[in-house]
Amino acid sequence: MDKSNAIATENQHALKKLASAVEASQGQFKLILARCNYIRVRFRLVAQLPTLCSVDINTVTLKPSDNVLYDTIRSILAEERPSAVMVLGLESVQNLAQMLSVTNQVLEEFQKNLPFPLVLWITDDVQQQLIQFAPDFESLGTRIEFAMFLGNRYANATETLITELKETTDAIFDYILKSNSIAYFVPTDIGILRHREIDAALKDLQHRGETLEPALKASIEFLRGQEAYANYQLGSAVTHYEQSLAFWQPAQTETERSGDQEITRSGDGESRNNVSSSNLDNLEDVNSLEYLDNLDDINSLEYLDNLEDINNLENGSDTTVNEITVSDQQFLERQGIVLFYIGLCYFQQGEKSREPENCLYWNDARGLFQQCLDRFEQLNRHDLVTKFINQLGEVMQRLEDWDDLYHLAHNALGLQQRQILLGAQGLAPLKAQAYGFLAEVALNQSRWQEAKQNAQKALDTIATVSSGVAEQGTEETQETQETQGTKPSLNSGVSIQDNALQTMHSLQTSLYLLLLAQSEQRLGEAEAALQHLEQARVIAPEDNPRFYTRILQGLRSRSGRLGKSLYFQQGQYLQAFQLKQYQQSLAQQYGWGGFIGAGGLQPRQQIKLVGLPTNLIGAQRLAPLEDENPETIALEIAHSGRQQDVNRLIERIGSNDYRLIVIHGKSGVGKSSLVNGGLVPGLKQTVIATEDVLPVVMAVYSNWVDELGRLLAEGLNGINIETLHGTSLLSPEQSPDTIIQQLRQNEQHNLRTVLIFDQFEEFFFVYLDKAPRRQFFEFLGECLTTPSVKVILSMREDYLHYLLECERAPWSGSGNPMASMDIIGNDILSKHVRYPLGNFSRDDAKSVIEQVTKQSSFDLEPALIEELVQDLAGEFSEVRPMELQIVGAQLQAESITTLEHYWEGGSKPGLMARYVTGVVEDCGPENQQVAELVLYLLTDEKGNRPLKTKAELANHLGTEADKLELVLMILVESGLVIKVPDTVADRYQLMHDDMVSYLRQPALKLDDLMTKLKQAEQAKQVLANSNQKASHQIRIGSAVLSLTWVR
Repeated sequence: MDKSNAIATENQHALKKLASAVEASQGQFKLILARCNYIRVRFRLVAQLPTLCSVDINTVTLKPSDNVLYDTIRSILAEERPSAVMVLGLESVQNLAQMLSVTNQVLEEFQKNLPFPLVLWITDDVQQQLIQFAPDFESLGTRIEFAMFLGNRYANATETLITELKETTDAIFDYILKSNSIAYFVPTDIGILRHREIDAALKDLQHRGETLEPALKASIEFLRGQEAYANYQLGSAVTHYEQSLAFWQPAQTETERSGDQEITRSGDGESRNNVSSSNLDNLEDVNSLEYLDNLDDINSLEYLDNLEDINNLENGSDTTVNEITVSDQQFLERQGIVLFYIGLCYFQQGEKSREPENCLYWNDARGLFQQCLDRFEQLNRHDLVTKFINQLGEVMQRLEDWDDLYHLAHNALGLQQRQILLGAQGLAPLKAQAYGFLAEVALNQSRWQEAKQNAQKALDTIATVSSGVAEQGTEETQETQETQGTKPSLNSGVSIQDNALQTMHSLQTSLYLLLLAQSEQRLGEAEAALQHLEQARVIAPEDNPRFYTRILQGLRSRSGRLGKSLYFQQGQYLQAFQLKQYQQSLAQQYGWGGFIGAGGLQPRQQIKLVGLPTNLIGAQRLAPLEDENPETIALEIAHSGRQQDVNRLIERIGSNDYRLIVIHGKSGVGKSSLVNGGLVPGLKQTVIATEDVLPVVMAVYSNWVDELGRLLAEGLNGINIETLHGTSLLSPEQSPDTIIQQLRQNEQHNLRTVLIFDQFEEFFFVYLDKAPRRQFFEFLGECLTTPSVKVILSMREDYLHYLLECERAPWSGSGNPMASMDIIGNDILSKHVRYPLGNFSRDDAKSVIEQVTKQSSFDLEPALIEELVQDLAGEFSEVRPMELQIVGAQLQAESITTLEHYWEGGSKPGLMARYVTGVVEDCGPENQQVAELVLYLLTDEKGNRPLKTKAELANHLGTEADKLELVLMILVESGLVIKVPDTVADRYQLMHDDMVSYLRQPALKLDDLMTKLKQAEQAKQVLANSNQKASHQIRIGSAVLSLTWVR
């Protein structure tokens, strides 16, 4: 018997053993571990099992997002009592280690509640993790192993593995070459073997003592590079790509790199930085766009006379195979491909970096992309040059090399048009991008009308792209699928690629709208420009946060390289200011912006790599992608004492001793930042016992029931959990009882819900009557009696006394309607419930400054950091977090990095003064005087910060009082003024004591302005009194005259 038949017979014996074990374990829990590394083999075995087993077996297929094995099985089976259950898909679970750890903890639940044999199909990798994370569970299992399933196609297993490895890697290169557009992300179901199966195949070959030929090794290294790129490990990706390139291009220039997350530039940079417009001359130069515009009218192919052998185009090549050997052709093709992907890593590292480092990476990418094009030119593969040339244009655009970009865009349009005449499909996005390049060149060279025309051409061209799935499949992919026959249900690689392409098309459309708006703005067409900028904003900021900030800048800023922007220009000052803060927030979230001013911290986000699909849920993947949970704790929290606060709060949430937590502190201490930038992302990464955690944050209380229902529904939808009985939490019949039912239902999904009511003091000023307050506190009591629900109230400490209302009885005649408060000892303000939050210590403040400036490449002199901390701490040795952010943002805005420069600028008082000036200017020219006066009115001659209502402020402003609403909104959002809610009327107070002396300084002449306003108001009052007296005399005279006539 040959090896092939022996392995097939062995698998049949193993399958019969599995069937017998299932039949023999009826009515009792029995764990059976079926190990098989190859999906096709497993699928055939699963399909064959019913023919050998007399027992019906239910199949449970896990999703990548599943977290708890036991709960998933129970929820799928519901009330059904199967004879046996078979579980597939363990290897695809994103958080497999977590799932297995939880499985080990609930082992008794399996034994007690699942009285049937349970078959888990596993791979070598899953088995290793089982032993590591669920040793008790794994020890219960009966192990059955299956080898490589062979047909009669090859003589032995070794030949099969090697052949299928080669066919798989060849299919991946073919996919890249034959795709209509750049395959930034190669789907993982291309070829015969999946990526995990390749690992198993290599191990099997190693056990057999086999050595791979160099070409196959190089192809597998390329595959490893793809895997690392998809996992955001750019340094590792470059390492694998260069090991691949070492075979395809033996004389490769060695590149340095470090770590798995970043890459380091090449040492001299010469080999990759030699591209200029002259290097583009070897591409067919098309110098006239007018010619391109009339190509549709061409009735002959004279333009194609310069092509060599037009008839030999079956593979998209413009040359005869006789001119170059097949082996050499493959070498040059793969050189070009690998060079491109190395360049893509450097390009992406530039996207993640700040100036001037980003330009260094982009220069390296530029050289690599040029080398890629050179290889395709050597092959006369103009189809490939057409497909890849625009990426070189992207680098030139980043480097602002407008002359070279102009030449490249013309060349690209010529190449694209030629390919279209040859029958190429799917080139509209590339053609649109070339027009976009030309629009950006014209815009930056002050040719406004030309920029507008090319931006419109780009929009018209991209609009021709179908909104459906673009054609990305290849004949090779279809043939591969046909040879496999029926296979497990996997997401199509084509659909995954299209997901990424649709995102890129959306970004392109927004870019062309932005370019169109900027050109219209310079042409004086403000209304059209505003409309197009608003249209450009429809993209999701996370798809390309840097580009999104460009759109915001166009809408917001007062001045810039391209002139005044639109919101400010049209007097929409509040919108402009809010966009400014949002820009700073995006910069903080994505790590390039440093300090954020008065805004609150948000979780750190990961910048998506170009071309990766936005959603890989359910897809067969390379490995668990790091961006599945992109939110992490904000740097400012992770590197300060606030991280300890986050840890302590999570510990309380995980304990049954704490049902309610009240976070309290002074205004500006960072309560909202702690919640949103630290606690929420921390909870999302936490499993408490066997429960996942769903944090729901609420800060708007105008209709708290509807708002909480909406937020809860959004949170459940985000983790693919349906609402109770399929009902909507947004229905008009929404009630606290409905929400309570849903919260209790969440427990059945092994979900711990944490309700966080931020800025909770606002609740008491929205609801002034006792009845709606009582409704909330009764809801709160119900939450506290639900074990899987925790409640956090976050509020300013000067409003803590309002919480005592929930302890007061009776509310409506009953002895104690709030009996549920017994669970917290009827003491809502006890130390056990409260969690005080204070200012930063000096050390914490110093750590935050050092880490933020390091991350944002805004390096401050150590002596400056010491002096800054000293100034911020003052006599109390505490640093207010908001004040640190404001002063840091001003340092950054003025590029102050040395102690000497800091002193020259007036130290902290000078920075705060200029920050005040900037906020006043943000109110708009016609409102600046009112803004200055409001700030002045919030001081007094004794150096205090008095509290004043809006009415009191308006009394001093006279005819300017109508501007007060806008000014107060901007001043409060800027952090300069605190809004103090009150049941009678909201009051306002200056934020900082040291601002009083600044606003009272004689140089500002605000007291003189106030005197003039008072005199004007007095004169107005005198005139009004005179008019009133005159009117009174007139009325008396009229009355006397009337009496005279009567007589």
